[in-house]
Amino acid sequence: MVGSLTFYIVYQGATVVLAARRLDKLGAITKDITSSGGKAAAVTCDILKEEDVQNAVTFTISTFGRIDSAFNNAGIAGGRGPIHTLSMTDYDRIFDVNLRGIFMCMKYEISAMLESGGGTIVNVSSGAGLSQRLS
Repeated sequence: MVGSLTFYIVYQGATVVLAARRLDKLGAITKDITSSGGKAAAVTCDILKEEDVQNAVTFTISTFGRIDSAFNNAGIAGGRGPIHTLSMTDYDRIFDVNLRGIFMCMKYEISAMLESGGGTIVNVSSGAGLSQRLS
């Protein structure tokens, strides 16, 4: 889904910066975008590391001048099994990725957007909707 959305917004004229923990996952998408005339770049970013998030925003601004929109797509459903069986270690990991990581992204994105007149942020967090329902 994210790949399709990325190509759609590039087709509409957007310039994109893709961020992930590993660049090898982004290389093919970035290459496809640029070879078809779009503007794209990739940067390494672990949203659990504040320095990575700050560097990704700085990279985006230094490469393309500004951030108009951000699509933060990071989330995990957590451990296996029903919520009442999860450990606090599972909970801490879920909280860190789904809330703290997204918060850090918005912190630096909003700061950059305010400097250039505003922007839009869309957050997608948690894969919990893909897990089992209570029975």
